[in-house]
Amino acid sequence: MYLSIAASNGVLMGILNRLFGYRWSVYVVRNGNELLYALHEHCPVPLTGYLLGYFKGRNEPVSPWSLHLNFNRTHEAFQLDSSYFLGSGDIQTSKLIGKIEEFDPKWRNRRGKEPVFMEMATKKVIPLSSIETPVTTESFQAMIDNVGKSEELDFYSIMDGVFGRKK
Repeated sequence: MYLSIAASNGVLMGILNRLFGYRWSVYVVRNGNELLYALHEHCPVPLTGYLLGYFKGRNEPVSPWSLHLNFNRTHEAFQLDSSYFLGSGDIQTSKLIGKIEEFDPKWRNRRGKEPVFMEMATKKVIPLSSIETPVTTESFQAMIDNVGKSEELDFYSIMDGVFGRKK
């Protein structure tokens, strides 16, 4: 019975998210105005956590790319850059938290879930990672052996391109 309640709760959340949308999104923008991808979530800190490693060492998106954190309730956004993250790549700064609180003072009351990443033109959901879960020794080794060889598009392969990590 618990499983059916949890499953119906997940279905209900999916319907509510489609009706009312997610509270926050990270927009992946090309040429300053071309919204190509969005990572959606209700809580902004876990959402920006997916970007921590990319901003490590004060890295920035390469031209023509930019990333924007959008508060979907008011459609206010700001461009994300390395000044919102510590150079060590392991935490967001008080500057980022302050900016989030400007838009959404009650953001701390929001519980995060697994974010949804999608191509905006088609609304196609793109997996966060093409790695199967749970990761086994064999799947991890296969991933290492196939770095740069996979044609499968996921959040991390797109972020690699945004930050100029693709060969």
